[in-house]
This record gives sequence, structure tokens and C-alpha cells, in this order.
Amino acid sequence: MPYKAASQSPREEDRSPSKAQPPRQLLQAIVLTILPVLLIFGPLLLVDRSFATRDAAHFYHPLFQWTDAEWEAGRIPLWNSYENSGIPTVADATSSIFYPGKLLMALPIDFALEYKLYVVAHLLLAGLSTYYLARHWRASPAAAALAGIAFSAGGNVLFQYANVVFLVGASWLPLGLLALEGTICERSIRKTVLLAIVLAMMVLGGDPQAAYHLMLLGALLAALWCWKLVWSPSREPTAPAPATADPASSSAKRWPVVLTSASLFAAAILVAGATAAIQILPSSAITKISERAAYNRPRNVMEMTQVLLHSPAPTIEQLAKSDYESPWQRTMRGLLGKPDTNAHHAIVYDFSIPPWRLIEFVWPNISGKPFPTNARWSTYKLREGRIWTPSMYLGFIPFVLGIAAVSIRSRDLRWRWLSWMVVWFGVGSFGLYGLGSLLQAIDEQLLGGDGNRLGIGDPVGGIYWLMVTFLPTYIYFRYPAKLMVVAVLALSLLAGISADQWLAQPHPRLRRVLQGLAIVSFLIACAALLMGHAMLSTITHHDSSTGPFDAASCRTTIVLSAIQTGMIAITLAALLGERCTVAARWRAPLVAVITVVDITLANSWLLQTADAEIWRKVPATAVALHADRATSPLTPALELAPRVYRGRFAGWRPTSFSSMASLARSAETTAWESDTLFPKFMFRGNVSLCESYGSIKLLDYQSLMLIGLKYGPRQSDKFTILHPALLRLQGCEYLVLPDHYDASSFATKLTPTTELPESTSLWRMQRTIPRAWVVHRVAVLPPLVNPQDLTAVDERSREVLFHENRARDFRRQATVETDRPLPFPELASRVGVAADATSLPPMSAAQIRKYDPQVIEIETTLQQPGLLVLSDLYLSDWVAEVTSDDGATTPIEIWPVNRVQRGIFLPAGTHHVRMRFASESLTRGAQWSLASCVLLLAIFAGTWFIPREGRWLSR
Repeated sequence: MPYKAASQSPREEDRSPSKAQPPRQLLQAIVLTILPVLLIFGPLLLVDRSFATRDAAHFYHPLFQWTDAEWEAGRIPLWNSYENSGIPTVADATSSIFYPGKLLMALPIDFALEYKLYVVAHLLLAGLSTYYLARHWRASPAAAALAGIAFSAGGNVLFQYANVVFLVGASWLPLGLLALEGTICERSIRKTVLLAIVLAMMVLGGDPQAAYHLMLLGALLAALWCWKLVWSPSREPTAPAPATADPASSSAKRWPVVLTSASLFAAAILVAGATAAIQILPSSAITKISERAAYNRPRNVMEMTQVLLHSPAPTIEQLAKSDYESPWQRTMRGLLGKPDTNAHHAIVYDFSIPPWRLIEFVWPNISGKPFPTNARWSTYKLREGRIWTPSMYLGFIPFVLGIAAVSIRSRDLRWRWLSWMVVWFGVGSFGLYGLGSLLQAIDEQLLGGDGNRLGIGDPVGGIYWLMVTFLPTYIYFRYPAKLMVVAVLALSLLAGISADQWLAQPHPRLRRVLQGLAIVSFLIACAALLMGHAMLSTITHHDSSTGPFDAASCRTTIVLSAIQTGMIAITLAALLGERCTVAARWRAPLVAVITVVDITLANSWLLQTADAEIWRKVPATAVALHADRATSPLTPALELAPRVYRGRFAGWRPTSFSSMASLARSAETTAWESDTLFPKFMFRGNVSLCESYGSIKLLDYQSLMLIGLKYGPRQSDKFTILHPALLRLQGCEYLVLPDHYDASSFATKLTPTTELPESTSLWRMQRTIPRAWVVHRVAVLPPLVNPQDLTAVDERSREVLFHENRARDFRRQATVETDRPLPFPELASRVGVAADATSLPPMSAAQIRKYDPQVIEIETTLQQPGLLVLSDLYLSDWVAEVTSDDGATTPIEIWPVNRVQRGIFLPAGTHHVRMRFASESLTRGAQWSLASCVLLLAIFAGTWFIPREGRWLSR
């Protein structure tokens, strides 16, 4: 630490509040805090362009644009009929439809500008709240600005404009730390209310994992505080007790204080859960039937208990199989082995940060840049994996000062808390690079093995593995790189609250370190200039999106990175030297200004944009298929959004992208994805995608997709497209495929008058099934014993789609999984009638008379009892009523049919069926949220009539 030995931190009186600062100085500090964000994003607010990077382009912009249009149409966007035969938008946290911050999108301006303001507002919130917290912790205005600059403009937060829901979580995090301190250590009612609000905003804003992390930070603070207050008071520095000392500081009252703090912390969590219940309850209900809840082998200790205690006794046939696993073997392989492929467990550790990327905190962009040209050497030379953020840089000075201030054994509670945050969450972000990865590397490099003989998964032994394995429900989250946001916030705050002391007096040891870094930096620059071309020219990979490797740009980036760090290191070393001529009061402002320039130069390239017209126009492929559909005699009277299968194949990009680089490649990619109906772009084209992606994937639907791909037609590049039986079952009308794919066995290739996007072909399905139809035979299958068993679910999907290696004829027969008798037993047929079963009665017609997002009306006339099938997704949240010949309207049950579709058993006669979305979990959640909001307002109002709570205890 800058002013004492590392094991000894200053007493509170050594860090007493600074004198009141002039308003001008405070204003200048605030301007410095937000200046990097304004320099990087300000010009974008003045032009008609939007974000063209990753999910910001093809996920959030079109999704939020659609939800905004639904609100403007007078509908709450609860159900999305454009994806995967329908999905519950209300249960998808990323839609964040009840987040109060979305009120910004109610402004009477163009949506593209609303979206940009939404992103920038949260970046500013991140910076200003960090500044406020640092000021609350006795930092000078300039030092507090340094903390705000580092957090809001650092790569780990700034790049979250590409994943705005995680930016929302990050922006509320500083206020969450402030609220935790006040709740646990000050026992402040107002801070307890603030904590409940922050937790609720994180959940409603789409980032429940951030709320989980904030609760973990609260538990960490409580543990450190209890240890300090109860178990180790004798180790604390002695000082005369002030006249206004809290009486709870006496030994006899320490435990009541602890219980009070714990009660307030628990109360904040409960009230936050109630406030966000309108989002939590629907999301929890859908998560239980999603692929995140399914597994073959247990992934955490909770699932381990379930397997060990409730697994049925094996049969003789199971014991005779060579691949039989006992419950104990399943448990050990699940917890300690490699994650199962094609399962949520396999992607939990995606976007892990390799430990060697920590050098990017010192040298900005030293690994190169992955866009707009292919200029990132570490992708090919190191085992890097998928990149969450291409820049780790938060400014050289904040990083150096923050790292130098880390002390997990500090006597200062705040200091110790922040230091543990840096260590735990920083190392936790390594994710996949756990102890297992290290052991495998040793086996491969030193012992001559292949690494697999150990039978240990890569993440085993790492911090993220510990969190996944031992924390309740944490397995439902994913992407370890998100933990780094917590670590960089702690680093930024450590830099801010220590900067004044670092800069107040000379520090020879740190100065020598800085001089050494400057020398190393200039050596790197020289090496890159002299040998960089020869070393980088060995990389000949062509990326399908960004083209051939750009060695010249990569070398330039490395040289500039090293020179930038070297110059700043020399400058900081001079400021810490004994001969520094800069007045002490100007050093912190000077450091803040240097960091503004430093971080703006280093991270401004992260912002990639494209013309906003891309998100307004109808995609080219949608124009072509709608033109073809208009000429079709089979178009129904009520024209529904056509169902389209748009293949998502790895590496599918225009051929020219791979062979030629472009500085506008991000914009070109966004335009091409829009025109080819990449998921979420289908909204503008009024097209419904049979296969899309999102944060929530229903297990049964995903299993059908997996089996459909497994048995689908294989193409020349070894990929497969969905089996035509599944496409017909979904009511698919068109296919959008790479131009070299062949689907001629079941579809007709179109040659539209309008030009299709490069490397794209459009096909019209042959003999597809209508969106609603009636069958008169039902194959009854027994319900699954364990509906979360991945193997059993996939086998059932195969059984439904195929029987005896032949596709089932869903036009004549449906499948129902039940152990109850059917309403009309005469409909039941033997299991597994294949496609050529012409002896089955043909299907009857049904007409869709109304098709709104939350209300569907169908009419049909039957000569005999039948099962009305709608090819939309089945969820228990849908209810139905039927009006028959006699005019009577009665409720009627919706059955799950064909694994994922809706079915209603009807007698002979004419029927008008009305289905509507009526989520009970949403209704209960809304009631809890409303009551909790009223309670929060009442508590907050009541705090104005009680004395101000106690100060921070027992520093």
C-alpha cells in the first residue's frame, strides 16, 4: 500500500474526509469522468448510424426494436411468435421488458437514437456511480474521476455495448457496493432500500448473474466484517473512543449488531426478489424446462444428491452393457470429468479468459485486433478460445496503482474487501483454465501424454468450477469472462482511493518497477519493428468474416501499444520521483487527464458502426420470398408470417469476405446478416424462423432440432440441414441456405427477380403441412420418467420423428405423451405408424381466423372426433375455450402434441377455438412486484422521520 507496509493500513483518521471542494473543481472532475465515453460515443449520437458489433447488431437492436413496436401498438410484448414456433418473451430476461430504464425508449425520437442513448446512459451511470463511490470513500475529485474513467471506459465494460444487458448489470454495480456497505456495516435503512432497488434493477435489466454476484459480495463483506467485529477486535489499532461512538461497539453488543446487519441484508434480498418477481417467476418457470436444467451426469452437488439418492436400481440388461455407469461413476465423471457435449454444461465455460491475456492490462491491444480486419495474432498462436472482449485495458495508471494497492490481509475492511474481489473474481474469470487444464498441459508437454488419459476436465479446480459446483443454481449461468467486470471495478476503486497517497510522496520501489516496464515496452516495440514481419508472416489463416491475416496492421498495433505504455510508464515514474516539479495538488488531475487520453486512444476502435437504415429496411431475402408467396395459389386467406428455416452454419459468410479484407467489414457483415435473415433480423421482414437462438432454449424443442440435424441431408461441407419431416411438421415454407447447398429432394430452388445476398440461395418447401390441421389418429407414448435426462429426451425426440428408420406421417397421425385416457379413445392407434401408412384417415382442414401474438382463433368442421393441432409451441401458460354448434363456450384443455406443439381434442361438429396467453407466473409476479414497490416507497418515506443511522463500525 502506498503509505504503510502492505500488512498495515491507515487508521480512519489518516483518511479523514477532505475539505469541501470548490464546485468548479468538482464539475471538472465529473467532466473528466464522462469524457472518454463522450469522446468515443459522442460522434455516433450525431449521425444516423448504430452499433455493428456482435449481439448489439443482430440481437439487441432488432429485439428491442420489436418490443418497442409492441408497446407502441398497445400490447405488452409477452409472446414472440417469430422464433422457434413461438417463445415467451416475458420469460426471457434479455428482453428486459419491465426494466424502468426502458422508459428512455418511449421518447418521441427514432429508435436507433433511443437505442444509442440507452447504451450511453448506462456507460455514464457506470462512470458517475464509480466516481461517487470513490468520493464517498474519501478520494479527491481527480482521484475519484480516475476510478470512474477506468471502470466505464475500460475494455471489460465499454465493450459491453455489444451485450447491453450485461452493461446494465455493470452500471448498477458501484451503487450496489455502496448499498452493501451501508446495509451490513452501517445498518442503514436507506442503504437497505437502495440495495433492494439495485438488485431488482440488475434482474429487470436482464443480468440476474450480476445480482447473484452482488449478493456474493455482500456475503464476503459480511464475513470479513464479522471476523473483524467479533473474532479479532484485539488486532485492530487502538484509539480513544469518540464521544459519539456507537454503543454497539462494546463487546456485549457485537452479536446483536451482527444479527441486525444480517437481517437487513436478507430483507434487502427478499424485497428485491419481490420487486423483480414480475421477471423472476416467469423466467424461473421456463428455466425448469429449458436445456439449462437438463443433464446426463450431475454438474453440481445439488444434482449429485438427486442422482445418488433417487436413482432407480439398475436392471440386469443395464448391468450387462459395457458403457453402464453406476450413480457414483456418473457423479464423479459429471463433477470431475469433461462436460457433456451438446449440453448446456459444455457452454458454461465458453468465453473464459486465458491467464496470459492479463498482459493486455499493461500493453493495450498487444494481442492484436480481431476486427475490422483479421489482425489478432494470439488467436492463431495461443490457445485463446472465444473472446468475450477484445481489450482488457482500463488504463495503464489505474491498473498499476490498483494492483499496487491490493492487500488481502489489510486491516482496513474496505481495502481487504476490494482486494479479495480482485483476486477471487479475477482468477474466477479464467473459467476453463483451471487446475485440470494445468495438469493436462503438464501431461502433454512434460510427460508425453495426450492429456485425456487423466480423465479430468479443464475447469476442474478453478474458482469458476467451484462456483458452478457448489453454489445453488449457478450452473444456469455461463461465460466466466463476466466475472472480470467485478475485478476491474475493485481495481478501479483501489486506484482511486489510493491515488492521492501514491502521488503525495516519492515511491522509489514502484518507480523502479515503472522504469523496468518502460524499458521492456521499448524493447517490445523494437523487436516488433525488426522481427515482427518475419514472425507474423507465418500466419496464413483466412477468417471467413474478416479475411486474410493482416500482418502489417497487427505489427503496427503491437508497436504503438508498446510505445504508448512506455511513455506513460516514464511519465508516472517521473511523478513518483523525488525530483518531480509538479505541485502535489496538480498530480492527480494530471494523471486523470493522461488516463483520458490513454484509454480513449486504446479503446476507441472497439466501437464499430453501420448505417441505421440496415435495421429499418426489409431484408432482401424477405422481399424475395414474399414476392414468391404472393404468386402461390396455396397462400391462406389469413396471411401469416411465413415459417422459414435459415441455416446457421459455422463459417457461412460471403465468399468474398474470406479472400478480401475491408475496414468496413463490421458494417458489411451486419448488412449481409440482415439480408439473409440472421436470427432477430426476421422481425423487419415479417418472417418467422423455425430455428433461432436466445438466452432461453426449451429442452424439448432443442432436442427435436438436434435430432432433425442428426438425420438431416448431409451437404458437401459435412454440415446437415434439418430433416424435411421436421421442417414440414413446423409448417416451414422456405429455406435460406448457402448457395452451394442442395435441398432438391424436398424443396424447389427459386430464382427471384430481386437479387439475393452473396453466397445465398432461396428454396420453397414441397408438401409442407398447414399451420393448423386435424388428425384422426393418435399414437400414445408413455411420459418420460425423468424429463430432464438428456439421453432420454433425445431418444424420445427420435421416437416421435421416426419409427423403424422411417419418418412419421404427421398429416395423418399425431403423438401424445400421457398416462391418462384420451378424451376419445377411438383415436388411439398403435405406436409408430410410418409415413406410408395410407390406411390412416386423412387430415381434416382447419382455418386460422385470427393470429395475434397473444390470441389465436381457429375454425374447423369435423365429421368425426379428431385432434386439432397447431404447430405453435406448447406451454402451459396458454389456455383455450371452444364455441361449438350450439353456441355454448366452454374452457378446453390444450395437450402437448408431437413433443412441442399444441393440440385440442374435439368432437364431431363445427368448432371455433380461441387460444390466449395467460401466464399465471406473470400474474403472481406482477402482484408481488406491485406490493413490493409500495413497500419500498413506504419504507423510504419513513426513513425521513427517524434519526440517521450509525456510521461505519469498527474500522
